[in-house]
Amino acid sequence: MLAKLARAALSVSALSVGATACGGGDNGGTGPGPGSTTADLAITITDGATVVGDGAPLTYTIIVTNLGPGAVTGARVSDTFPVQLVNVSWTCTASAGSSCPASGAGTIAADVSLRAGGRATFTATGTVSGGGTLANTARVTAPAGVTDPAANNSATDNDTQITLTADLAITNTDSLTLAIDGAPVVYTIVVTNLGPNPVTGARVDDAFPTRVSSVTWTCAASPGSSCPAGGSGNIAATVNLLAAATATFSAAGTVTGTGILSNTASVTAPGGIYDPPGNNSATDDDTQVTLAARLRVLHASSEAPNMDFVVSGRILLTNLAFKAASEYLPVPAATVSIQARSAGTTTVIVSATSTLGAGRDYTLVTTGLAASPIALVLADTNTAPSGNNGKVRIVHASPGAGTMDIYVWPPALPIDLFDPVLSDVTFQTVSPYVTAPAGTFRVRLTPPNSKTALFDSTLTIQAGRVRTGVAVDKPGGGRPVGAVVLADLN
Repeated sequence: MLAKLARAALSVSALSVGATACGGGDNGGTGPGPGSTTADLAITITDGATVVGDGAPLTYTIIVTNLGPGAVTGARVSDTFPVQLVNVSWTCTASAGSSCPASGAGTIAADVSLRAGGRATFTATGTVSGGGTLANTARVTAPAGVTDPAANNSATDNDTQITLTADLAITNTDSLTLAIDGAPVVYTIVVTNLGPNPVTGARVDDAFPTRVSSVTWTCAASPGSSCPAGGSGNIAATVNLLAAATATFSAAGTVTGTGILSNTASVTAPGGIYDPPGNNSATDDDTQVTLAARLRVLHASSEAPNMDFVVSGRILLTNLAFKAASEYLPVPAATVSIQARSAGTTTVIVSATSTLGAGRDYTLVTTGLAASPIALVLADTNTAPSGNNGKVRIVHASPGAGTMDIYVWPPALPIDLFDPVLSDVTFQTVSPYVTAPAGTFRVRLTPPNSKTALFDSTLTIQAGRVRTGVAVDKPGGGRPVGAVVLADLN
C-alpha cells in the first residue's frame, strides 16, 4: 500500500514539472513577452516617374501604415535622400487618431504615432541636380516594446533616370477673330527652347483644319539653330534649337465654308530630353469664318495723315491719302470692328463698329477735325436704275463748310430759276439715292438761303450707273470745299 502511494506522488510531481515547461516564459519562446505589443509596420515610396530632367522638381510620396493589431507610439521614419536631390522640404499628414510632424527640411528622421489601421503620408519635394539614376530608400523602425515583422519595413524607388532638361514651348495664332469664306489665312507658329539645354530633333506637328486648303509654309530659325526652309500641307518637321532659340513657322492657306476655325500645333522633345509639361501645344480656336460683304473706304479727314485701315484685326488697306478712295474690298459679313490708324503705326485715329450683311456693299467715310474724328459707315444700294436713268446721292463730309444748300440744274440755265434740291444739309448728312435722267448737270453747294458758291462743278449722270458725291474740306481743313465722286456701280 505505501508503495502505491509513493508511485502516485511521483506521477503528480512529474505532471507539474511538464505543465511549467509548456507555459512559455521568455526562454526559448517566439511570442512577445509580458507587456509587449505586436504591430506590423509597412512603408512604401514612389516618385511617380521613370525619367526626370536635371534641374526639374521631383516629389517622393512615402506612406507608413500600421497594419496592427496594436497601436504604436514613436515609430521612427527615416529617409536620407539621394545626393542628386537638393533643397528638399517635406510635409506629413496622418489619418484620424494618428500623428506625425507637420513638416521639415532635408533628411527625414521623424517619429510617428499610429493607431491600428492608421497611416502617415510624407510628401518630399526637391530639385534634381546631376545625372545618373536616382535611388532612394525609406525605412520605418518600431519603437522599443513593439514586435514588428521586419519584411516590409523598408522600400526603395530606384528606377528614375536623370536626363538633360529643355523646356520647349509653342504658340500659335492667325491674328484674326473673323475671316471670310474664300480669303487667305496665315498661322504664325513659334517654337521656343527655354533651356537650359539645347535640343536636336524636336518634333513640330500641325494638322490644319479641313476648311483651310492649299497650305504652304516656311520656317526661319534663330542663328545657330535650324528648321526646314518650307513645305506644303500639314507640318511634321524636326527642329534643332539652342537654348533661348526659336523656330518660326508661317503657314498660309485659303479658308472655305463658315463656322469656327480651330487649329492646334504641338512640339515634342526628342528621346533623352526631359521637357516639363504644360506648354507643348497651342490652339487658336477663336476665328469665326463668315460669308463676305464688301467695304469701300474714302479718306475724307482733311487734318489727318495717310491712314491704314484694319477690320476685326486684319489689315484691309494701307497708306490711303486724303481724298483717295479704295475699290470695294471683301470683309466679313458680321459685326466688325474698324480702325483707321496713322499709316505704318498702331495709333488709332478713329474707330467704329458696324454690322455688315452678306453680299451687301458698304462705304466707310472718315471725316471730322483732328480733335473729333468721325467714321461714317454707309449702306450702298448698288442696283442699276431702269431706263435711261442714273442714281446719285450726296454725303456732307466737310466740317468746314457748315450747313449747306445743294443745287442741281441744267447748265444752260441760270441758277436763279431753281430752288435747292436739298436745303439746310448739315455735316454728316447722307442723302437718299435720287434717280435722275442721264445727262450733264451743274452742281453747286452754297450757304443756306444763298446762291454764293462754296463749291461749283458739273456732274455727268450716265444711264444705268450709280454715283456718290462727297463734299470734303480742303487739305488741312476749312474752305474752299472740294468734292469726291465715287463710282458705286458702273
